[in-house]
Amino acid sequence: MNTIQTLLSVAINQGWFLSQMDIKNAFLHDDLQEKMYMKLPPGHPQSNDPKLVSKLHKSIYGLKQSPYAWYAKLSTVLTKLGFTRSNVDHSLFVCIKPDESLVVLIYIDDLIVTGNNHAAITNLKSILHQRFAIKDLGFLKYFLGIEMATSHKGLFLNQHKYVLDLLREADMLDCKPTKTPLDSKLQLTLDGDSFDQPQLYKKLVGKLIYLTITRPDLSHSVSIVSQFMHSPTAAHMMIVKRIL
Repeated sequence: MNTIQTLLSVAINQGWFLSQMDIKNAFLHDDLQEKMYMKLPPGHPQSNDPKLVSKLHKSIYGLKQSPYAWYAKLSTVLTKLGFTRSNVDHSLFVCIKPDESLVVLIYIDDLIVTGNNHAAITNLKSILHQRFAIKDLGFLKYFLGIEMATSHKGLFLNQHKYVLDLLREADMLDCKPTKTPLDSKLQLTLDGDSFDQPQLYKKLVGKLIYLTITRPDLSHSVSIVSQFMHSPTAAHMMIVKRIL
């Protein structure tokens, strides 16, 4: 996520065009590097014969190797186009030339494309469209739960939909607001009745951690409740609800 934040910051400061693309049926484009077999699918005339199997020539959804095979194919295509993979984040590819800079960020089948040359971005989209079935989503508006709203002042990031989904999951859409996420006299300990749904606690805290991308004011309180994810108590859960 730090990569996304950094990329957006650079693009905004440099005045670069931000574009988003979606690869249709991404995992069906991949070539398998090893022999893979599967049972005949239901409805096949010979599916009742346990001795018969199908040999896969391409990856399919549900196959453990599919994500890696897709990444390998896409990264190979980008590398041939002159992109270099970042050593810090392997989902980031950069192409720097004297007169243009292009950056591609990959998240499974979603791509963020930005750079200082609009014609180069259009050309890249055209080349990728020849290789894969691509849906051009235009200017970047929504990515990984983060909404991007543009105005004359620049780009505004928010997680409005993400927050609503989180409150709905916690059954707190109708809750009353509080002025602060933590009680000023709060004293936390490991003592107390254990919370009977520790997985729910971990899930909510994990989502709150992701929310701090656009709500840094919650970072301190979220960092506190995240310290008790191994053994939460009912009191810890009450603090999570207060943050929500």
